[in-house]
Amino acid sequence: MITSLHDEIYAAGDLGDLDSHIERIISSINKSISAKDPIFLMLGDNFYPNGLITKTKDEQIEKFRHYFKNLHMPIYGLLGNHDYVGNPKEQIGMKINDVNFNMESNYYKIEKDHIDVFMIDGVILRPGYNAEGKYIYFHNKLKKIWGKDPIVLRSELLYWLENNLEKSNKKWKLICCHYPLLSDGIYKHWNELYKTLMPLLHKYKVNFYFCGHDHNLQYIKLNDLHQFIAGSSSHNHKIKIKKVSSFFANTPGYICLKATKSTASVTIYDENGKTLFVKFLM
Repeated sequence: MITSLHDEIYAAGDLGDLDSHIERIISSINKSISAKDPIFLMLGDNFYPNGLITKTKDEQIEKFRHYFKNLHMPIYGLLGNHDYVGNPKEQIGMKINDVNFNMESNYYKIEKDHIDVFMIDGVILRPGYNAEGKYIYFHNKLKKIWGKDPIVLRSELLYWLENNLEKSNKKWKLICCHYPLLSDGIYKHWNELYKTLMPLLHKYKVNFYFCGHDHNLQYIKLNDLHQFIAGSSSHNHKIKIKKVSSFFANTPGYICLKATKSTASVTIYDENGKTLFVKFLM
């Protein structure tokens, strides 16, 4: 039953392979819609392996359109590390026929009836290495793309985030970033990002943190913050390193947040729409 009594937010990251997993995820989401105005959040690494490349851009966008034209809701994107290998500005303001794709900037706010969503650029906050050292420090790339020293970019993003968190009067607040704060997967503990963001998240009582990067599905409770990792939309890292997650699965899937004025829930689904884990909040 379609109602307008709750907000409904679907999310998945690391979709960049643009393959049959996405087709199944989209089909499952379309069958489960229960709100009047649902949205879908892309949690970075939207185009593998090297982001959008100018010479192949038309082909990449057509492949994106082939799958996402069937998703019956607006799509909001953010940037991941693979997106920065190409030109991330190609995705900002990108228009795709038959797809309601939105990325107004590399960080921005989405206002729903009961929840404020903050889409942020994790590469600016942590322009470092991945586990294999493959993408060696994005410092120079950031400076070239945005025309500012990465330290300045980082300060501007954090100022914007704190300013908007302070203004938010919603009970529910969601931050979306490509990188996790803590993970049971191969990327482990992101000390720099954790130390940067956790004081702000605690100060402004942020409820949820959605991310990808680790190619699996996880739920980790960090004090009063509920972190959900949904990075298995294209392929999986079939390994579990630590034991901090309350839930961990090596399977393609997605997450869905439903929020009313007083209650919220987040459900982790596999790609076929099977419920794997549910967290309720009041």
